[in-house]
Amino acid sequence: MKEGEIIQRLRSAGAIVLGKAAMTEFAYRHPSRTRNPLAPCVTPGGSSSGSAAVVAAGICPLALASQTCASISRPAAFTATVGFKPSHRRLLAHGCVSPSPSLDQFGVIAASVRWAALWAQAVLPGWQSTPCAAAQAPLCVAIPDGPLVEQCEEGAAREGFQQLLTWMRTSRAWRVVSLPCLHDLQRIKESHVALMAFEYAHFLDSLSLPDLPSLVSPSLMELILAGRDVTAEEVAAAKASCLALRHGLQQQLRHAGADAFIVPAATGFPPPFHQGTTGDPIMSIPWSHAGLPTVTLPLALAPATGTAPGSADAGTHKGRARDRTECMEETLPLGVTLAGMWNEDEMLMDVAMELERFIAVHANVANPCRYRIPPDIRTAS
Repeated sequence: MKEGEIIQRLRSAGAIVLGKAAMTEFAYRHPSRTRNPLAPCVTPGGSSSGSAAVVAAGICPLALASQTCASISRPAAFTATVGFKPSHRRLLAHGCVSPSPSLDQFGVIAASVRWAALWAQAVLPGWQSTPCAAAQAPLCVAIPDGPLVEQCEEGAAREGFQQLLTWMRTSRAWRVVSLPCLHDLQRIKESHVALMAFEYAHFLDSLSLPDLPSLVSPSLMELILAGRDVTAEEVAAAKASCLALRHGLQQQLRHAGADAFIVPAATGFPPPFHQGTTGDPIMSIPWSHAGLPTVTLPLALAPATGTAPGSADAGTHKGRARDRTECMEETLPLGVTLAGMWNEDEMLMDVAMELERFIAVHANVANPCRYRIPPDIRTAS
C-alpha cells in the first residue's frame, strides 16, 4: 500500500514513523478508548485523541492530526500539548481520507511550538521561516469582543485567560486590543455544521456500505441523515460564508495592525471520560470555518514544581512530559489559541513561539492558570 504524501515527506526529512494513533469515529464525535495521560478521568479531546495522548505521554514529539471543527485545538488544550492547524488548503494531503474537503485540514500535535515549526518546514510546501517576531515588538493580539469568549465557563477558564492578558498588557513586548466581531456566531456554527453534514453524508454514502446504520454510531448516523437533507443552495451559501468570514476577520486584523486573534482554546474543563464526549468545539469553529491557521498552546509549560525554563531539560519533549506527569495528578493546564491571517502560517508560528517563551517565564513565577479536577471526576472512570 502506498503511503500518504505527508508520511513520505516526513520520512524524507528523517522522521521515524512509530505507528498509528487512535481517533474518534471518522474524525467526528464518537470517542475512541484513548485516555488522557495527564488525567485518565477526563477526555483527551477529539478527534485527534490518540495523537495528543502519545505526545502528552512523552512517547514522541510529533503526531499527525486533522481538524474539521476543533479536532486539533481541543485535544492540544486538554493534554497540555501544542496543536498547529495550517491554513485551509495550504497542505493538500494526497493519500489521506477527508470526509469534509471544504473544511478538513491536516496538521500536527507537538511537544512545543518549535517541534510544530520543524514539522511545518518538512511538510508544508513553500514554507519560509520569517524574521524573529521579537524584532517587530510589540506584537499585537486581538481579543474577539463578542459572543465567542462568552462561551467560556465562569471560573478557571475565564480567569486563566484574563491572567494571561494581564501579563501581556504589562509587558512591553505585547499589545492587546479588542475587536468587535463574530456577533453572528450561531449562524457561523449552523453554516459550518450544514456543510460538514452534507460532505460527510456524500462521503459515506459513496462507500456503498451495506446496512450503514449498523456500522456507525448513532451520533454519526444522525449527522449523515441531516446531511442528506441539506440542499445545494444551502451548500453554496455555506461555502460562500467561509470566504466571507475569512475576508471579514482578516480585514479587522489588518485595520487594527494585529498579528493574530487570541482566545481560550476550549470552553472549560475537559468533560469526564465516562460521559463519552470529547467536548464543545465552539471555540474553534470560527477559525475552522474561515480556514485560518491556528496554533494552540498551554498556559503552563513550566510548572513551578517541575522543570524550570532555564534548566537543561527545558524545551525538550522529555522534560515537558515529565513536568506534566509529575504535576497533573489533580490539575490540568488551560490552553490558548492564536488564529492568524490565511496563508501567513509562518508569521503565526513565529508569534506563537514568542508567546510560548513569554508564558514559560510567567508560569514559572506564578501559575494560577490551571483547572483543579473535582474529586468526584477524579474518582470516576
